[in-house]
Amino acid sequence: MVGYFTLPMSETLIRDAYFLKQIDEEEPATDSASAATAIATGQKTDAGNIAWLTGDPADGALTTIAETLRSDQGFSIGVVSTVPFSHATPAAFVSHNVNRNNYFEIANEIINTTQPDVVIGGGHPDTYGRFRYLSESDYNALNSGDAGYTFVEWTAGVDGGDALLTAAETIDVTAGEKLFGLFGGEGGNFDFHQASDTPGNPSVTPGSVENPTLTEATNATLSVLNQDPDGFFLSRRLTWMT
Repeated sequence: MVGYFTLPMSETLIRDAYFLKQIDEEEPATDSASAATAIATGQKTDAGNIAWLTGDPADGALTTIAETLRSDQGFSIGVVSTVPFSHATPAAFVSHNVNRNNYFEIANEIINTTQPDVVIGGGHPDTYGRFRYLSESDYNALNSGDAGYTFVEWTAGVDGGDALLTAAETIDVTAGEKLFGLFGGEGGNFDFHQASDTPGNPSVTPGSVENPTLTEATNATLSVLNQDPDGFFLSRRLTWMT
């Protein structure tokens, strides 16, 4: 059935922790891959698909709104997420795959084929699950500049927000320059900030200095994309705690 599926359990297939409790051995709601696909493409699909037709046909890639706006209107496009950039909800706007867990394939397409003008997200190999969310070769291509991006990454002791904003100021999107920010922490996500429960005297303790805040990541992205006189498309996602 389009929209949700019965997930077989085996030694090689482990239920994602965020799935809702099963009802009659079926998931009662779709997962975020198919939900994001519906938003990004206007079409429903099987759970687990990233901008791909239901039934997984060989030629099933669906054109996303970001791709349409870029090809038809000349828009610059970007994705910002506090989760790994190759996760379902950022990836559904700028990649295509029959399985949301094919992180290497998804990351490779984003970096080398779709090439959004700005990509900022988690999944840095030094923070969680080394080379879990992108391949070593794609990371090396980003780090060396061979991928065509100005690259800003998680670096111990370095303020990630400041580094990202500084790099964004050097980007000329009208000249084809692009920005990639790769950060992360527990689970590949940006570290959570802690708000104080002190009415009248609010404060926020950063989860880490190395990761930018969502505001900093968004401002850096907007400072790049806003240069395009034709307009821009930006997908932004924030993680949540459960």
